[in-house]
Amino acid sequence: MFLHKWAMNSHSRFFLLAVIVALTGTSLLAAYPSTEEKPSVTSSGTLFPSAHDLDSSPTSEQFTDLNTAKNRINNNTDELQTVEAFSEPYREIALAASEMGSLSEVYVLEGAVIESGAVVATLDSQIPRAAIEVARANMSAQGALKSAEADLRMKRSELEKLDGLRERSHASQNEVDRIQMELTLAEARLLAVREDLEVRRLELKRIEVQLEQRQVRSPIRGVVTEVLKDAGEFVSPSDPVVARIVQLDPLLVVFSVPLTARNLLKQNDSVELQIGAEQLSDIGFVEYVSPVADASNSSVRVKVRLPNDTSRWQSGERVTLRLDSKTNHNSPAITEDAVAGQSR
Repeated sequence: MFLHKWAMNSHSRFFLLAVIVALTGTSLLAAYPSTEEKPSVTSSGTLFPSAHDLDSSPTSEQFTDLNTAKNRINNNTDELQTVEAFSEPYREIALAASEMGSLSEVYVLEGAVIESGAVVATLDSQIPRAAIEVARANMSAQGALKSAEADLRMKRSELEKLDGLRERSHASQNEVDRIQMELTLAEARLLAVREDLEVRRLELKRIEVQLEQRQVRSPIRGVVTEVLKDAGEFVSPSDPVVARIVQLDPLLVVFSVPLTARNLLKQNDSVELQIGAEQLSDIGFVEYVSPVADASNSSVRVKVRLPNDTSRWQSGERVTLRLDSKTNHNSPAITEDAVAGQSR
């Protein structure tokens, strides 16, 4: 009897437990009315994932999200590996006259290609040319020199005669001393004349240099971009610039390289550059890596020299530098004098 009651009670308990479970499931479904908000039911039929569910492969949607994230990372990496800048003239010179005066001739026009040492303009040189003629005449004057040399020869001859007379006691010692003194004075006068001629020679050289400075010469091979004065205009110390000249062989590109990539570039490295809208390739050479960073954008200035002996590239073209491009730390250094020599 006791066992029968226990069994009935067990069935009742089981039935009651089943009812509770059913009610609990209904309340959970009511809490999640839409399909998207319902908790996921795993393959095992439970609300919580099993070990099998954890080992299952990701869905196609998950693959798509993963590929998108990878592409974003790759794009950000590419942006960090390249920097862009614009090419510019290697040198830009405001060619000025070293002396003041009126321009007598201007020999160049805008766009003209000129060699190193070419005369761009000439200042009026009438006064310096006249001064040169005077200096040459003074330097060629030989009268004073010949007179001093003749006087010296005469004093030497007199001294020799008095020495002979003195040995035979036909001349006094005072006479000999007097001639010796006059000989010393003659030697001094000849020296003074020669020194004066040397000063005149140096004066002639100074005037010739001044005459040369009346010619305005270009120190580089380049292109005239602007002519600021014409013949007849006055050149003053406050406004001495006659023309502007740019050197386009080579070109210069100044990059702002992120500070984290500074050690990738060293002076005299050869780097690959992508130039222009068509991204054509050429080789440039690192000339300078700034030791000081720009705190405003955490970058360093890097100057790259781009050879342009065939005038293939234009100043102002967009240039891209890949920071992961191969560099050559053993490339020979090209000094400023060598660059100037190439431009000639």
